[in-house]
Amino acid sequence: MEKVDDAVYIKVPTTEEGLAAMQVLKRQGVGVTAAAVYTKVQGFMAITVGADFIAPYVNRIANLDVDPHELISAIADMISRTGASTKIVAASCKNIAQVNDALLAGAHTVTVRPDLLHEAFGAASATSPTTGRLSTATRASQPCETTTRAKSDGPPQAGPSLRAPVWPLGTTTGTEPDAMISMIALDLDGTLLGQDHQTVPASAIEVLAELAGEGVHVVPATGRTRGLMAHELGQLPFVNYLVSSNGASVFDRSASRPVVPAETLPVPRARQIYAVLEPYDVSFELYQDGAAYLERSRLQVFRRSFAPGFAAHLLAHTHLVDSMLPLLARGGTEKFNISGVAPDERRAIVARLLEIPELALTSSLSGNVEVMAAGVSKARALRRLAGVLGVQASDIVAFGDSDNDISMLKWAGRSYAMANGTQEARSAARHVAPSNADDGIAVTLRDLLANHRPDLDRPATLNPYCSPLSRAGSDGG
Repeated sequence: MEKVDDAVYIKVPTTEEGLAAMQVLKRQGVGVTAAAVYTKVQGFMAITVGADFIAPYVNRIANLDVDPHELISAIADMISRTGASTKIVAASCKNIAQVNDALLAGAHTVTVRPDLLHEAFGAASATSPTTGRLSTATRASQPCETTTRAKSDGPPQAGPSLRAPVWPLGTTTGTEPDAMISMIALDLDGTLLGQDHQTVPASAIEVLAELAGEGVHVVPATGRTRGLMAHELGQLPFVNYLVSSNGASVFDRSASRPVVPAETLPVPRARQIYAVLEPYDVSFELYQDGAAYLERSRLQVFRRSFAPGFAAHLLAHTHLVDSMLPLLARGGTEKFNISGVAPDERRAIVARLLEIPELALTSSLSGNVEVMAAGVSKARALRRLAGVLGVQASDIVAFGDSDNDISMLKWAGRSYAMANGTQEARSAARHVAPSNADDGIAVTLRDLLANHRPDLDRPATLNPYCSPLSRAGSDGG
């Protein structure tokens, strides 16, 4: 065993004898791959003994009339819940579809034959590189000047200064670069939704549906958990992917499953956070597995923390419990959402939370603190989703208004902070859009379409927010 290289991981069958052998090998510092995993119990036991890799045999499992990707997803969830460092190797993949599905289900890597790799690259080269990407490169523009196209096929004519131009990335004048739009990431409260925190303006629905019809991914990226946006998503039937709980969860609505494993708080960390919050007379919700939970004893504080209509709307989709402790014990906590906090109390709570290692803290509303696992952010979640979909950051347009949006506003190739947003959010974005009360999403996207697709006959819109903000750096999230 002393001669085994650190880069070698010995394959051991995941049987009773094999699990005992894995424990012996791990005690000696030898890397281990738990092989021949066909069930969730085998996966759990392999995680428990500290296997470095777990290798479900995808094609063999499928031949047993069992869904291998459901198994991979379940094992990935176990790894996330326990905070284990184990990785999943999807083995015995016999075609590209199995490879793709395994990676989408949560596998960290795959084993494939060389001819499958050649097949994969061959399929990629046969696909148009602009599929699902809306080009925005058509013409030169000057500040606060537009062009309009007559219904004939003649050249564009100078028109009145009604549409504010969508500025080239990183510049203030000149020619629009060959930018593409493959994804639009949208915060909800204070950004896409109206003042009631429930309604998507009809004009925004119209333009987003049009873009989705052209293959652009429309992705809500919100601090809410999935269960708190059922009404809002009902207005957006063309949305397939969701980023929720500030990036802890990335979910595929059409498949009803995570796109990538959720990034949740380990059980000990969640208990520490609860111990900090429990003595304070504040409202805090627990977001777990897409649902929101609130202790009954904090119901009155919760109601005082929001406008009456918004509070009633949230409570209609929130589960009331006597205690969160049983929920914390089962794991899978995406976020603590703390509300109704006075400034002095907020400073004290934040100071105590910062003493707990490996946490991420942010805020989306006044008197609010949001706590997730270290590294969780909207930018990180969008980057993970973009990697699955094959989308580049430069092809993403992001809209937000608050501090929990800053990471994605810095990361996306084109970003807009709402005029009603915080100063920090506006400093992080490249541009400012009209406020959510002024239909900022629809106005900005219509400008984008009108200024960069002059063949479309659209009514002019007035957008006074012509000046882009300076780039405040980048953040990988």
